Amino acid sequence: MREIGSYFWLDIPVVDSDHEEADAFSLGQDRVYVLSGRTALDFVLEDFSTEVRAVYMPSYCCSSMLKPFLDRGVQIYFYDVFLAPEGLQYRVDYGIDVDIFYAMSYFGFESTAMDVSIREFKKRNVTVIEDVTHRLLCSKPCCQDADYLIASLRKWFPIPCGGLAVKTNGHFAKDRLLDPPSGLLEKPIAAMRLKAKYISGSSRGIQGLAKKEYLALFAEFEKDLESNYKLMGMDSLSRYLLANLDIDGVKEKRRGNAEYLYNSLLNMTVAKPLVSDPDFGKDCPLFVPVVVEPAYRNRLRAHLVSKGVYCPVHWPIPSAVELDDRTARLYEQELSLICDQRYCPEELELQIHLLGQFERTVC
Repeated sequence: MREIGSYFWLDIPVVDSDHEEADAFSLGQDRVYVLSGRTALDFVLEDFSTEVRAVYMPSYCCSSMLKPFLDRGVQIYFYDVFLAPEGLQYRVDYGIDVDIFYAMSYFGFESTAMDVSIREFKKRNVTVIEDVTHRLLCSKPCCQDADYLIASLRKWFPIPCGGLAVKTNGHFAKDRLLDPPSGLLEKPIAAMRLKAKYISGSSRGIQGLAKKEYLALFAEFEKDLESNYKLMGMDSLSRYLLANLDIDGVKEKRRGNAEYLYNSLLNMTVAKPLVSDPDFGKDCPLFVPVVVEPAYRNRLRAHLVSKGVYCPVHWPIPSAVELDDRTARLYEQELSLICDQRYCPEELELQIHLLGQFERTVC
């Protein structure tokens, strides 16, 4: 059985993609495809005609999305996101004095969307940026009342780079975008091709070395992005790949895989779905998030890794966030099961088998 999870791989030959145009998503009035989700957020902030003083963001988030604000010296306030018996909940102060409300939904489940909060801030003429990364492939991929949408596309698809910035009304000044330096994209492309060889077994005999090499390349690229992400467009290979993706097929496969995992979790005690009562006619999960007691979460994750299953946690706690106890517990309990389009029922069953195996040792 091949390993499950972690980075996508790339196993197509080199293509002449200079003339391919990626416009895979019909969102808003103007769409721009850029280097990364972080780049998309920075590009949106460049579009503001007045200084941004303060932003209101979710306490449950990835630290990479804080950086464009921190780089500009913007004051960040956080609203609490926490797990309640009825699911993920938000505690939002609608009277807070900010320039931007940053809305986010989680894991591709519409029940976590913040459309009601978005409309409340719009009533106060606060600019709304909605991070639609997780709901991008849902039947309703965004709230129409948001001013801007951003998304990271690498989370969903096997492309070397990719972010999406959307202006719902009006147009961006696209001439500000630069082509990414060739040296920057060489690393993820090489890493994805190495992983393809590793997964196929064509580098058998040097598997350990190949894995160390592609992981190092991915890590170097992520490090490069920390300081080299602004005003860069999507590269031609990523545009080609995105333009030729069967996105409807991706949705169908993810929904089927997620439903299989959900049904298999019904009798589990060690891991319970974070989002209850999904609607797989509308939802399209990025992952299947489960809640595990803090005492067991990291042990379970290590058990899965030992069997070649790489389930991420969302996320490491950002240093800039001051958490209340309920949000801290969410960070400590969440584990993301893999449901993406790469995998078949046998690989989904392995995850369930390993969960059951771990449960029998601790319960």
